[in-house]
Amino acid sequence: FLVLFVFIGLKYFKTRFNNFILISIIVLVSLLLGIDYIINDYSLLSSILVRRMFMVPAQFFYYYYDYFAVHPVDFYAQNFPFSLFLTSHYDIEIPYVISDFYVNKLNSHANANIFADSYANLGPSGFFIAGFLLLVILKYLDSVSRNKNIFIILPLLSFSVINIANSSLITT
Repeated sequence: FLVLFVFIGLKYFKTRFNNFILISIIVLVSLLLGIDYIINDYSLLSSILVRRMFMVPAQFFYYYYDYFAVHPVDFYAQNFPFSLFLTSHYDIEIPYVISDFYVNKLNSHANANIFADSYANLGPSGFFIAGFLLLVILKYLDSVSRNKNIFIILPLLSFSVINIANSSLITT
């Protein structure tokens, strides 16, 4: 649906594509929240789109920031190739540590975005390093897609860019 949505936006709103995306998201979220208000419950669609896309990532980002503000950072010790010569401070993966500490569910995986993961592994300097590396990745994608058909490139890259922004740098 995302690829189709981006394609339609490009085809019919090419000159005002950013406005189309912003207004579409505002209308969709408002509509879903209105439906939830009318039925006095959460609908599955609003739960997936609103809570999972906006609220949960923001909450997990806060958990990572709060936890690693007082606990030692891990310096990517749980990730290859750093795990070959570094020892992690934590017995389990960091997303499980966060989940256990804040949600009391050891079997839940509280993965977060590229900046939360970088903060967990590098501290405050992780924001700048992750931001710079994200810039390099996006510049690379921009350079390889230059002079290509935007109706093919942008819908295909839209899903990839969302994944880049919403997972750890090492995973990406």
